[in-house]
Amino acid sequence: MMTPPGCPMKARPVFVVLSIPLLIVIIFVSPRAFQNRHLVYPTPETESVFLKNYSPRSVLEPFESKQFNSQWLGHESDAAGEGFASHDRAFWGTIAIRPENWMALMTTLNNDASTQLLREGAQILNQTGDPRDGFHLSYKFGKSYGEVTISLLKIAMSPRVPPGCVQAGVNIALTEKWFPKEPGMITARIGIQPSR
Repeated sequence: MMTPPGCPMKARPVFVVLSIPLLIVIIFVSPRAFQNRHLVYPTPETESVFLKNYSPRSVLEPFESKQFNSQWLGHESDAAGEGFASHDRAFWGTIAIRPENWMALMTTLNNDASTQLLREGAQILNQTGDPRDGFHLSYKFGKSYGEVTISLLKIAMSPRVPPGCVQAGVNIALTEKWFPKEPGMITARIGIQPSR
């Protein structure tokens, strides 16, 4: 093999040795850089008005015993995702209610979530459940798809609650995913071949 004039034979092995790390960087770093370009980060603009404003407290107040200090915890988390941003909210509470009111409370929580969604302009895609099993709502709000899960009340006897009342544990979870482009409907085409 002939080397061009002025190019020493040792240049080729040096080129090969230097190109291997470059090749490794291209193979392992490029896909990650490509993935990061498609990450969508959560911002206040990627949350629906419903998610920002939802609270079950006003619905619960008429059912609560005023002689019991209710306890509430809330949780919020937001995350970047590949192609979407996600938002999660949760409400956990312990209240004292009259035992005969638990079904009415569950129904009222479900109706309130539906009413708030519709008032804010969301489209309810699916609504299932009943007071004995809990409720689940799926909705679309602009570029967001979300779910509301109202778990069955956890009823317990407690010496801390007023006479004639039971302790009820309330658990409501909301999750929402926002997409930069509004996802379209999935369409299918069915072709029927005529028989021969």
